Amino acid sequence: MITCGLLGLPNVGKSTLFNALTQSQVPCENYPFCTIEPHTAHVFVEDPRLAQIQALEQSQRVVPAALSFVDIAGLVKGASLGKGMGNKFLRHVAGCDLLIKVARCFTDDTVTHVEGVIDPLDDIHTILTELILADLSVVEGMLKAKKPDQHQKLYRDLKNLLEDGRLVYNYPVEAQHQLALQHLQLLTNKPLLIVANMNDTPEAYTGLSHLQAYGAAHHLQVLPLNIHTAYQDTLTGTTPASLATLVQQAYQTLKIHTYFTTGPQETRAWTIPQNCSAPNAASVIHTDFKRYFIRCKVVHYPEFISCGGAKEAAAQGHMLSEGKNYIVQDGDIITWLIQNKVA
Repeated sequence: MITCGLLGLPNVGKSTLFNALTQSQVPCENYPFCTIEPHTAHVFVEDPRLAQIQALEQSQRVVPAALSFVDIAGLVKGASLGKGMGNKFLRHVAGCDLLIKVARCFTDDTVTHVEGVIDPLDDIHTILTELILADLSVVEGMLKAKKPDQHQKLYRDLKNLLEDGRLVYNYPVEAQHQLALQHLQLLTNKPLLIVANMNDTPEAYTGLSHLQAYGAAHHLQVLPLNIHTAYQDTLTGTTPASLATLVQQAYQTLKIHTYFTTGPQETRAWTIPQNCSAPNAASVIHTDFKRYFIRCKVVHYPEFISCGGAKEAAAQGHMLSEGKNYIVQDGDIITWLIQNKVA
């Protein structure tokens, strides 16, 4: 399951956002390090296409896609050197696929700021600096290894990049070094999404324009969100549109999308990377599906709906037979033909 880590300085709204997303009740007190051990919960991804497919195929149940969210302890300057939660924080970050950085843009005298001044851009710099310093330690360790491997050029390039204050993510790496880069598990090699935690009115928040300018300059998405209001809305049993937008933005940042399988028993959503080949898309159901893949039958979602289901789509020539080179599209409804079985 894809894991999204919520991180930021103490008292910026991480735990409240976690509660809103997951309908949990983790502590959200007004003091640093209220969160010590990370809290984890799974969130079903709302997708109106599921219900429409189920209605046409009359499936007995629906199984939506899910994301895992982790509320990570607040980070402070010097975390890479052991301050605050230190190395424990960094271990929790390492297991995440996407980092969602919550920046405080709201003013509220009753909520303390660990640095004493509300400056969301400075908060971002604090977080990224600690991640960069942690990664720099890893890379320097590889350069000082007693038995150097064949990736020394990669490590030198990464060291120069990090010392320049830049992130590893999206840095072009030569093919022969890509696996070595993955093994390093660098924190700045993870996609990043920024959530600007705001009040209701422009007069009550600060620094948003600077944050948005920074995001535009560094190709980072900045999503304004009133976390407190969103959480209050969830208490009524509704899912605010702002939280659905956050999940959608997480999908876009991770460059993932969804395909569906359907039948009398269930209609299910499956999450895959964009530009994913058919055998690799099948492997998210079971690894054997990739090994024994023969071909697949595909109906694109618009034709599936307009025709009234799989049977009618096939009768009208919209069910396509695809092989190993097919790139699965968002919304495809797929039947897998695996050696000795149909799934």
